[in-house]
Amino acid sequence: MRFMLRSKPRVIVTRPAEQQSGLVALLDQNGFEPIPVPMLQIERLPELPLPDLTGFDTLVFISTNAVSAWEQAATAQPVKISSTVRVFGVGHQTVKALAHIGMSATTPTVMTTEGLLNEPWFQQKRSVLIVKGEGGRITLQQTLQEQGSVVDTWSGYQRMGPSEEAQRRLAQLLTEGVDAMLVQSGEALAHAIDSAGPLLAHLILVVPSERVALQTQGLTCRVVVAPSALDSDMVAALNQAMEQQEIQQ
Repeated sequence: MRFMLRSKPRVIVTRPAEQQSGLVALLDQNGFEPIPVPMLQIERLPELPLPDLTGFDTLVFISTNAVSAWEQAATAQPVKISSTVRVFGVGHQTVKALAHIGMSATTPTVMTTEGLLNEPWFQQKRSVLIVKGEGGRITLQQTLQEQGSVVDTWSGYQRMGPSEEAQRRLAQLLTEGVDAMLVQSGEALAHAIDSAGPLLAHLILVVPSERVALQTQGLTCRVVVAPSALDSDMVAALNQAMEQQEIQQ
């Protein structure tokens, strides 16, 4: 299988529009031509009252979107968080977003749901509030409940699939020819496959984990697994893949 290499490789960025700027800038700095084509849309849910945190000893924020939704709701309804409550954010960007609104949080060493479950804090029963988007994976909630923890959730946003325009744009770009695509979640990858599955054959596809890589079974593209979904890790993995490809050619 041969992949097309250009003087300035074209890379599709599938992050939601609100979260693309940092990755687009980093790709540009590394000599790529980033092309934003969001495979997910983030929509805030009608503001729900924040829950009473009495009795909770743990708060888990799943994403930066969860932090933004919480901040917006807390502006209308301030909520007191006891100093004894342990706050976790999944990923460095989530922790940074929490720090921005005055909340000190920890991220797991392995920045995934599975990594969070392996944290020593969760090796005993807890009372946990998970701040998340509507739907999505239930692994964290389910596993904690199976371990005997009391778990509740608060959803402040929902993830929606790509617009028809984005789907058409993706198919058009893949037909014209691109060199790589960065996909930072399994949900975004599923939408990309639904939108243009057969057209993904001749490109480098960078994903954030082995779990997401499993979704590419049956595709003939070159799949590269980055250390995490961090922009820097995704771009580093892409750079390494490009260098290896140049050597092979």
